[in-house]
Amino acid sequence: MHFHRKAAAVAGALFILATASSLISFLGILDPILTAPDYLSKVAENQNTLF
Repeated sequence: MHFHRKAAAVAGALFILATASSLISFLGILDPILTAPDYLSKVAENQNTLF
């Protein structure tokens, strides 16, 4: 039973970490792109760019 509790704690920590990193990346990376007045033309210009 000890192993299952430890595995559940690790899985929970990973979920929290993934949620936090998702929120940070959304606010820090996507917000300036999506709030720009001409974001659709910027996307069309760079449609073949890979990250």
